[in-house]
Amino acid sequence: MIEKKFIESICAIDGEIRNLAYHQRRVNQTFQQNFKRKAFELEEFLKPLEIPKKGKIKIRVEYAEKVHLVEWQAYQAQQHKHFTLVEAEGFDYSFKYKNRDFFKAFQKFEPIFIQKNQITDSSYANLVFYKNREWFTPETYLLNGTKRQFLLDNKLIKPLGIGVKNLMDFEKFGLINAMLNLEENIYPIEILFDKSS
Repeated sequence: MIEKKFIESICAIDGEIRNLAYHQRRVNQTFQQNFKRKAFELEEFLKPLEIPKKGKIKIRVEYAEKVHLVEWQAYQAQQHKHFTLVEAEGFDYSFKYKNRDFFKAFQKFEPIFIQKNQITDSSYANLVFYKNREWFTPETYLLNGTKRQFLLDNKLIKPLGIGVKNLMDFEKFGLINAMLNLEENIYPIEILFDKSS
């Protein structure tokens, strides 16, 4: 059983915290489902932080029923050379657990997890796929990320069932999360089928 400790990864750009309401909503849902009580307010723990007024910063909040740790660091997006489709049948990551041992097995490539032949997420991001001048995100996912929900709410992406057999219908794909905006971390769809070392 995965320990009931959780994290939030929050983006600050030039000293401004982004999408805080979405992070608070996820913390609220986590508390409701796991602790059956009202959650803390993230803002109370973020206000005292002295973060730089320039650049992109990743704030990490570690918590259970109480906040255990708040820290930050400058953020640099990863660029991947290799992706591999990985079967993850039965794996549950419906909450943003601190325990990420399952993902640590994948060091030489970035996994794209599939469940019942449907595309879900990568190890640290939701996915978006592009065709016909539109962006789509898989209806199936391991974790409904804050950026994914923000983009859906603002009608910048659309949910779609995306199976392994449908991948070549798309021109390109990208990774999105609290730190990565739409079109910021993009790859050609062919990279998913490149078996070169």
